[in-house]
Formats: sequence, structure tokens, C-alpha cells
Amino acid sequence: MLLSAAGVAPLFPIAGPYSLIAEYSPSHGQILRSAPVTVLRTGPVDETGRKHRHVLENFQVLQSLASTSCPGDAAEMLADLERHGTPVTRLMAGLAVGDTAAISELIAEASAQAGAARG
Repeated sequence: MLLSAAGVAPLFPIAGPYSLIAEYSPSHGQILRSAPVTVLRTGPVDETGRKHRHVLENFQVLQSLASTSCPGDAAEMLADLERHGTPVTRLMAGLAVGDTAAISELIAEASAQAGAARG
């Protein structure tokens, strides 16, 4: 999953465990908080993973994924992520470049990956 602070800086900058708590303010003076959840951010294990990590650090790629659009020169890098990334990364890249033909296949792959992780 791609999470970034202020839309461009990695929220989890280094590999390791992170504790997340969601907060929501439905009205003035009231804050709802979730229970803490631990997320493990892994690092790349091979050259392909390092290449994808580098692409995901590109400002225009981050903007594209966050906005599901494709500004500037990000199209080529996003197309590479769509072909070679993890199922969720491929889906996000497909949405950003508007590859409607591949989106349903990518959703099925991402759903299968999520199901396998839960099971």
C-alpha cells in the first residue's frame, strides 16, 4: 500500500513496524479513534524491488497514484509499474494511466492477493 504524508513524502520512510491509529472528528470537540494497528513496511529484496521502490519515490508518480491521473512525465514509469509491480501497485498504476481494459483483471489479482493474506 502506498501512503504518503502531504501527498509526496513517504509516510513509512524505512523498513520496519509502524503503529497506526485512525482519527476522525465528526463534530467540534469530538474525536473518534481506532484501535492501534501494526503495519510492517518491508524493503525491496532484489533489483526489481529496488527499481520499483525508486519509481515510487518519484514526485510525479506519487502525484499520479494519489490523484489517479498522470501529470508530467510519469506515464512511462507508471506503465512499467502496471506491468511489473505487485497486484495492488499494478492496479493503482492502471487507474492512474486510465487503462480501462486491464482494470478488472488487476482488481481480481489484488483481491486474490488480499484474500490469500487474510486466509
